[in-house]
Amino acid sequence: MKEAALYIRVRGDYQLQEAIDKQIFICQKFAKENGLTVVKTYIEKEELGKTTKRITLAQLMEDSKTAKWEAVITSSSDRMTRNIKQLFEYIEYLRSNGKRLLIANSY
Repeated sequence: MKEAALYIRVRGDYQLQEAIDKQIFICQKFAKENGLTVVKTYIEKEELGKTTKRITLAQLMEDSKTAKWEAVITSSSDRMTRNIKQLFEYIEYLRSNGKRLLIANSY
């Protein structure tokens, strides 16, 4: 079975765990429906009103160079970024490392 990592991003403190759980559920359901086994979960917690460096996303990208997982699943494209150009840069970077980005809510 193919392996995948999840990327979960939440902002703020209100119902933080609920938001994390919802994204994980969506991504795990997508993985199961597509024959993927989730082997790692990256969770990015951002504070509202503050610019963050997206340390967890940077780690995921770095890990993509050597990780055995074949894909990154996120619940929607805006969890990666709201900037379409940057999204394509992430997709291309992952692709250059032999990985794919899968968006669970894209159907």
